[in-house]
Amino acid sequence: MMIKINNILLLSTLLMLPWMAPGIYHHQEEEEEVPVFLREHGNLRRQLEPLVSVPNPIVPDSYIIVFDDTAPPNMPEQARNKIAELGGTVKFEYNTVLKGVAATLPAPALEAMKNQPGVSYIEQDQVATATTLSWGLDRIDQGDLPLDGSYTEDATNDGSGVNVCIIDTGIDKELNSFFTDVELNIAGGQNFIESGRGKNKVTDPDDWDDCNGHGTHVAGTVASKTYGVAAGASVWGVRVLDCNGSGTYSGVIAGVDWCAEKAKQGALTGEKWVGNMSLGGGFSQTVNDAVRNATTDGVLMVVAAGNDDGDACSKSPASEPTAITVGATSSNDQRASFSNYGSCVDIFAPGVAIPSYTEKNGDVANYSGTSMASPHVAGAAALFYQTATTRLEAEEALLAKIVPNVVGDAGIGSPNKLVQVPATSYTPSTTCASDADCAPSDACTSNTCEFGQCFSTLLDCGGDSGGGGGDSGGGGGGGGGTCCGG
Repeated sequence: MMIKINNILLLSTLLMLPWMAPGIYHHQEEEEEVPVFLREHGNLRRQLEPLVSVPNPIVPDSYIIVFDDTAPPNMPEQARNKIAELGGTVKFEYNTVLKGVAATLPAPALEAMKNQPGVSYIEQDQVATATTLSWGLDRIDQGDLPLDGSYTEDATNDGSGVNVCIIDTGIDKELNSFFTDVELNIAGGQNFIESGRGKNKVTDPDDWDDCNGHGTHVAGTVASKTYGVAAGASVWGVRVLDCNGSGTYSGVIAGVDWCAEKAKQGALTGEKWVGNMSLGGGFSQTVNDAVRNATTDGVLMVVAAGNDDGDACSKSPASEPTAITVGATSSNDQRASFSNYGSCVDIFAPGVAIPSYTEKNGDVANYSGTSMASPHVAGAAALFYQTATTRLEAEEALLAKIVPNVVGDAGIGSPNKLVQVPATSYTPSTTCASDADCAPSDACTSNTCEFGQCFSTLLDCGGDSGGGGGDSGGGGGGGGGTCCGG
């Protein structure tokens, strides 16, 4: 599926609305069902629930093949040989967040792979597009308006030691050459975008330089010295979107897989990893599974809610409960007119007219979108993760340290939570009439907000997959003293 850059670009005084900006869907395309095939009790059947419906375009003849638990260790090799025998080509192999491959399959090869032992399901590949002193920094270190014109930085808590995968259009490799000192700690990267034409297309793993600007802008908001939330964090350019801000879900999954593998290896030496996905498209179970498995591997995943002014639960990766899904606000604390909403949103952050770097000469531009809100939260996550022992502990702290009930028109089903960094000057009120008057992890007891009433179980609640919209949420916090719905 095409991934959509969730940003609206502001150049000078010209507001480039989504239908005017490169790499953005010009209109809501006619939807078609993406075929998903499941093997149940040895018999192939068409998946009936949930029905996967996504915006056009799909990627013709491109499929993501996921193996089941019975697949032998050499299944990737078997699949590669079988696909080649049938006239297809394997594009990516997944070993961490999923066990499977992405391949170009002619119709006969697709039919054959449906019946191949060890195949759990096959999903049609889709197109994906990116989901773009900053007032945003000023807002996330204080509880109330008006803005005070400053961002409180803690020299001992700047994200140092935390790695952030920017799963996007890459990062400008030359950015630091335009500054006397290092402006952005760029640790490296990996490319998953093909270059060339026709049969000569190749994927150069070292070609993760940004030729769009979106990924560099996002990285700058996460960790640059001038515009970043966590200036001590190290960023990695995981390029899954091309110069137009477009890519495929198969490539996105490959990027997530790479980041998760880095986290698994790094866990042996105590490394900490955050992933930011300022991109999205129609619902994909495969993308959601990849993101969920990345969190299991220790990556704190933060994703954009999307820019359709609609339900985030219809999008991926925004609908994945274990990710922290971020909606956007404007400088007056109103939900941005474009921001998606609903029970799959976990938190809001600034996302309108956010300044950061682009891909050329250290230039700065103001971008708007949930793509710009997500890196505010990813940066805050790096700050919390620096002092936390585990990913889960960092997520709990992030989702507890919020300003409640300040987002105007948050949207039906949305949690009313605005992100705050650890050094915030905001102190939650201690007097209350009900749980709604307290921070999400507190309960109102005898008109006093009691801290941490469900803090230790915030992310252990079952129930709806909303990810923070109510009493449960794999990636979100519980609701006051009701915690898991008690």
